[in-house]
Amino acid sequence: MVEGNKPTDRELIKRAKDNDDNAFHQLHDRYKKRILNYIYRKFGRNYSFAEEVTQEAFVRIYENLDKYEPIGSVCGWIYTIAGNIAKNKLRKLSKESEISLQTQLSSDDESFTLEDTIQDKAPGAAQLTEDKGLSEKVHKCIGKLEEKYKDVIILCGIQGLSYKEAAEVLDCSTQVVGVRLLRAREKLKELLEESEIK
Repeated sequence: MVEGNKPTDRELIKRAKDNDDNAFHQLHDRYKKRILNYIYRKFGRNYSFAEEVTQEAFVRIYENLDKYEPIGSVCGWIYTIAGNIAKNKLRKLSKESEISLQTQLSSDDESFTLEDTIQDKAPGAAQLTEDKGLSEKVHKCIGKLEEKYKDVIILCGIQGLSYKEAAEVLDCSTQVVGVRLLRAREKLKELLEESEIK
């Protein structure tokens, strides 16, 4: 099955299972930037962490090709693997370092706590608008949303996943994704309006 001239994700998986390394490289090229961007936005805007997780995710995907059963989408499978690796790495870091979740960490341009990262303060409004001032407001407002609303904003609104793909990543129904996205947009609008008043 081919969409236009490009093989589908499932076709690439099938070929990769048959030891076609080129097919796996195509799948990697198709998703690498998207996964890197997703991890960066969802888990604290730390580029080196996002790179490490993305690399490990594709190694894990390659090692588990034979175990993949095409029940859901390949996209959902890839995002789920990457997200789980990121969560596990952060939990392990927290336990090994024996530091408080309130300990200040820093990246190139900001400081944050480990708790901020684990709880997904979900920055990432930069692609929502060209206006830097508005972008900063949107960024702050997304950070105030409950995690379930942040997730759908990041996956559907910023990453462009379909409801079905987001549902697989979040382990819920497409209807739940739709309702959460609608509610997330309403809450985001309310928060933006409140920020205009202040």
